[in-house]
Amino acid sequence: MLKMNALVKLSGESKSTLIYYLNDGLLPQPQRPKPNVALYDEKCLEIIKFIRYLQNSLYYSISQIKEILTDSTIDFDDSIDMIINSLEVVSVGNKEFSIKEVLQKSKISLQELQELQTLQLIRVDDFYSQKDIEIIDILIKSEQALELLKHYVKSAKELAKLENQIGVEILQEQHKSSNTHQIIFDIVLKVKPYIFSHHTLLENKRIHNGGKL
Repeated sequence: MLKMNALVKLSGESKSTLIYYLNDGLLPQPQRPKPNVALYDEKCLEIIKFIRYLQNSLYYSISQIKEILTDSTIDFDDSIDMIINSLEVVSVGNKEFSIKEVLQKSKISLQELQELQTLQLIRVDDFYSQKDIEIIDILIKSEQALELLKHYVKSAKELAKLENQIGVEILQEQHKSSNTHQIIFDIVLKVKPYIFSHHTLLENKRIHNGGKL
């Protein structure tokens, strides 16, 4: 357990910022074993890092972050669980639509949705996010690219195994760095899409230039 002064020092945030987080429900309330004594759970440090990352790297607003922390199942006491669940929350978004609402918004049938799920292009779940709906809208217009999408799934599954293996190794070295979670978030959410897009552009340039870059 940490006192406020220790939380300020270890988190690198000002006392006023931490009080704002507390008042807005972003951090759990402290235990008060005695009058005028407030003790904060050490997991507050991980929550603060997560808030900072969402703000500074992904440009989320405080209201969006509050929704994520309120509606998600992130366990800040377990590093691996935190990585898995927080990546899901950040990449997928808040799951607020039932299957019935998804079908209405996307104007597709349950059979069409299930076909996308069988191809592993869409998650299987009871509730979906706005981002899921946007992807469904794109996929139902992409029948001609189905073969390419199948290759995406195959490559993604192979890459996911490697990500998990190396991610666990990184987490096992967590004591050597206080930015482990941020490193993994940056690689998976920012560097990976950048590298893929970069090589797509390189290949297009190569073909356009007759095989030369």
